[in-house]
Amino acid sequence: MKFASIVIASILLFATQVASSAGSVDGSHETNAGTGFNIRDVSGTNGLQAFVSGYGGGGSGWYDVPSSFDNPATAHWSRSGWEIVGFQVPTTGETRGWYLETGSGVTNLTFFGFNQDIGLTRDGL
Repeated sequence: MKFASIVIASILLFATQVASSAGSVDGSHETNAGTGFNIRDVSGTNGLQAFVSGYGGGGSGWYDVPSSFDNPATAHWSRSGWEIVGFQVPTTGETRGWYLETGSGVTNLTFFGFNQDIGLTRDGL
């Protein structure tokens, strides 16, 4: 029984990792950049993933973080209002998060590392 539980847990973990690395599987990343968050990583952290809560719409899965805002399909989370933005490296267990408001435009969020604050700029306010 213990072996079966371990196998099931491993399969679920693998499926979660595949879904999170496959891009927008639930519509969280949208190319309409009217409101929400653009997220990028300039820390060089290997395997960094981001999560944005779904209080203002959208899914709440973990996704790989791009190094630029250039591709809205991977960098933009369409949201409105207050949301939790979290970062993790699944292989090390490092996590960090913030509670942020998108306002009436797009908030550009730059992740600099787990030991530093994030950088924020706003467009369209």
